[in-house]
Amino acid sequence: CLVYHGLQRRGAPFSALYLFALEAYMKFLIREKLIRSHNYSGCTFYLHFAAGVIPYSNDIAKLDVRHMKSSTLVFCLSNVPSTKGFLIYNGAHNKCIPIIGNDTITARPCDQISTNQMWRWTQCNQLQNSFSQTCLSAPETPVNWGRLKLSTCDCHDNHQVWACTDDVIRLHGTILNVNYGNRRGGDRVGLFQGTGSWSKWKVYGEDLRVCEKRKATDLEDFMIYNSAHDKCISIDGLSKVTARTCALTSPNRMWKWTKYGQLQSIFTHRCLTAPDPAVEWGRVELVDCDKNNGRQIWSCSEDFVRLPGTTLNLNFGNVQGGDYLVLYQGTGSWSKWKLFDKEKSICEKRKAANLERFMIYNSAHDKCISIDGLSKVTARTCALTSPNSMWKWTKYGQLQSIFTLGCPTAPDPQVDWGRVELAVCDKSNGRQIWSCSKDFLRLAGTTLNLNFGNVQGGDYLVLYQGTGSWSKWELFGKEKSICEKRKDNLSTSPRTQFTVQTTTRLGPSTRNPTEITTPTQSGKGFLIYSAAHNKCISIIGNDIITARTCDQISANQMWRWTACDQLQNSFSQTCLSAPETPVNWDRLKLSTCDCHDNHQVWACTDDFIRLHGTILNVNYGNRRGGDRVVLFQGTGSWSNWKVYGEDLRVCEKRKDVIVTTTPMLPTTPQPTTSPSTPIKISTATPTLPGFQIYSADHDKCISVSNIDVIAMSCDFDDVNQWWTWTNENQLKNQNLNKCLDVNGNIKDWARLHISVCDHLSLGQLWSCHHDLVHVIGTDLNMNYGNKAEPHIVLYSGTGQWSRWKIFGTSVNVCEAKPMIGFDHVEVF
Repeated sequence: CLVYHGLQRRGAPFSALYLFALEAYMKFLIREKLIRSHNYSGCTFYLHFAAGVIPYSNDIAKLDVRHMKSSTLVFCLSNVPSTKGFLIYNGAHNKCIPIIGNDTITARPCDQISTNQMWRWTQCNQLQNSFSQTCLSAPETPVNWGRLKLSTCDCHDNHQVWACTDDVIRLHGTILNVNYGNRRGGDRVGLFQGTGSWSKWKVYGEDLRVCEKRKATDLEDFMIYNSAHDKCISIDGLSKVTARTCALTSPNRMWKWTKYGQLQSIFTHRCLTAPDPAVEWGRVELVDCDKNNGRQIWSCSEDFVRLPGTTLNLNFGNVQGGDYLVLYQGTGSWSKWKLFDKEKSICEKRKAANLERFMIYNSAHDKCISIDGLSKVTARTCALTSPNSMWKWTKYGQLQSIFTLGCPTAPDPQVDWGRVELAVCDKSNGRQIWSCSKDFLRLAGTTLNLNFGNVQGGDYLVLYQGTGSWSKWELFGKEKSICEKRKDNLSTSPRTQFTVQTTTRLGPSTRNPTEITTPTQSGKGFLIYSAAHNKCISIIGNDIITARTCDQISANQMWRWTACDQLQNSFSQTCLSAPETPVNWDRLKLSTCDCHDNHQVWACTDDFIRLHGTILNVNYGNRRGGDRVVLFQGTGSWSNWKVYGEDLRVCEKRKDVIVTTTPMLPTTPQPTTSPSTPIKISTATPTLPGFQIYSADHDKCISVSNIDVIAMSCDFDDVNQWWTWTNENQLKNQNLNKCLDVNGNIKDWARLHISVCDHLSLGQLWSCHHDLVHVIGTDLNMNYGNKAEPHIVLYSGTGQWSRWKIFGTSVNVCEAKPMIGFDHVEVF
């Protein structure tokens, strides 16, 4: 027999090929019940009812057989991870997931001996196949019926990260589940939104959910643990928050921080909310997350989870609280919480972007600055639960209301007792820029302070040159200057100001620095056309968005781009908007245009109109959507749109957002009452608008971490993602005021970082060739994804991972370079 002949080669190690053949033969003997197998300590022993044991090593190719006897047919394959791995089993089909070849993932009768069917969890929440050592991956654009594949395991690849909801294995951050058996999927395991029996999986032979084989990981989700009770915060039903025995396999006990400082349940996606009013023994409940609800914002003080601005901590176990999580001023062991199994504060899981908001407090009146209606700015009793009193700094030095997203704006002209009102935020409006001088909030470049309480001002916040107690403001509950919450330390030295027509952000510009630009909307509209249906997007009434036969005379079908990347309907003057929580098949709607509303911002990829920051495209015609225009992940013909009658992509109409120029005057004109006339015009060179550098293939933008240049998810509010060109072909980070540079020698795979701007440094000089951004005088391009993730590196390749655009546009990065008195010429 094969084994006997192998044993004649005494003193020689087995070859890998021989062992492969031997394993196959042993499996045959087991299936024929000629021998039996037994799992022990990570090895598979094959027994033939004979005496003797073979020593084994961990290196299968060096298995020593010198001590083997011809009568011994006891064998160990040492590298078979039988106890560490598990089979993923579907009860509806009575099959397990194996791999066939290098790329086929299907379902077959379960075989506990086959390493092709053996899987294990990695510490990055990936499912790794024991035979191929590769990881289960979703396609690049995950959609319904997308086939799963195997890829080299990469902790940075979001397409390899899986989460669990009951028996469902779900692609992290989506609603797409691992599925097998549907006709559209064929004989392959794929993705599908459904949660029926064909999407439910167990551990074969153990009646465990697949995620019960998962170890605790360092992802965003965590459990909140109280050692005194040996329990974790859990949810019971839709709203009750309590504490239960900690179980890593229970999604009811899993939480994550939102970027607004809320604690969100992984299971229900609702947020931990303090009672109203916030008092001792008040029950904490689960409520739909609302970033404007101050009762959902939590902070940490040592091991206490505290409602900001109060001394009330999360507590469990007191008689008064019963079986509920409550608020309590006490600081005993029943109010102390840590990360489960880590002995660390739960705030270590909190992102740095949290808690930018604050309240502006005047101790003389014991009140906080608040808004009343749409524009009135006043002062009211401080209430942490009131979003009307919550503010944050913008990166331009404005104070922005969390509730309305408007900015306090000084009157025109700026005089004593002039009322401060709320207006649409405009970074170019000097009357919205504030600085700090001790405890005074001062209009930048003046001696006028924010004041409340004088008879002349009435119930309004006003400007006043006085420096008394009614003009002094601090952070509520902290006795610190509110400028400590400011992201950037803008100069408080006097400077001249100017105003432009209201806008939120400007696109890239190549204007002459001696001009002021004023973006306006194009008066000319266009029709958005689907060739697959031979129809155009149209509105019916105030809220129905559908598709109808194209009519170039109908204003209902006419659209135009705004300067904020919104699609505005010419008839209603409202903007195309996604729902609050955008998912597949959600109907689009019309809303009042608001440059701060991310649900109105649209990007383009080829012929697709995509909701900014998502993979959801504008779609019409699917059965699930009915006669409405909806969002859908698919990229078929029903998601393709053109400009009717012009064979242009819709985003090619973005350039129709007109920029008008006003020549600089040599002297400062006198202020007038006309809102379209500049109050004062600076004679200094204006700063060019910033932009984000975007990789469409990775759907990420270039950012900075410490001094390293990396790729991250695009975030309009991340100040480290904004760049501008200098006049010396350098890319400067607007927030850090440093330039993109090569770390060390200029060569393949050299990492990029930022350093002090020096136009004599060759590593800081950049130009473009189409979408490639390269070091001038070389063929080395900025690249992401090939090596050293998440770092940006240099690479001589010209593939998709080396191609960059200005985020939200279809133009290359060099289109934002300034003109210096002559037509722009690219340097190669």
